[in-house]
Amino acid sequence: VTVSIHMNLGKLCYRGNMHLQNAMFRTSFFSIQVAALDGIVIKRLKALSEADPQVKDRVRSSLEQVGERHQEDFVSIIEQLKGIEVQLTENARKRMKTSREDPMYALLQEEADDLLGKQKSLDAKKVKLGIVDSPEEIQKVHDLLENFDEKYPKYSIEEKQRLFSLLISRIEIEVVSPHWLRLSIDWLDALCPRIDVAYLWR
Repeated sequence: VTVSIHMNLGKLCYRGNMHLQNAMFRTSFFSIQVAALDGIVIKRLKALSEADPQVKDRVRSSLEQVGERHQEDFVSIIEQLKGIEVQLTENARKRMKTSREDPMYALLQEEADDLLGKQKSLDAKKVKLGIVDSPEEIQKVHDLLENFDEKYPKYSIEEKQRLFSLLISRIEIEVVSPHWLRLSIDWLDALCPRIDVAYLWR
């Protein structure tokens, strides 16, 4: 099951796609306007921020703790990447001295491919952690929750996307009947410790 964005009658929509077994094509099982769904999430976030004056401080503290844990992981990833770079350099040196007809060359190439795969995976993790452990972004979240109406309209699309990636662990949309969808939002625990559920008329 995947979710994609498409145009429908001139409006952007989220579309749920299901890939059926032994079928070449995928089938669409729901479509909902981007503005409508995003508006529900934004409205709920605003309500949560206004309902508890202390929520902004709890969220900042929680994100700072996550950032500290991620910083340790970030340093570890940097060290691992340095080690892989050394191994790749040594591998390349050995391949230069080995004939392609030599069985050892295939083993060296397999080792290089494995190292490159690990390098790519670690680079992706490094980028992801770099978003979470930014003190500036944590402060932006705090400022937003303190004054939602003033701050939110000033954020760029990229800043809004990062904001929701920090505050939301998971969003699920489930088709429960021909006319109803169930929206579930798993917020950061410091913002809302339980899963929010809303039923949407299609």
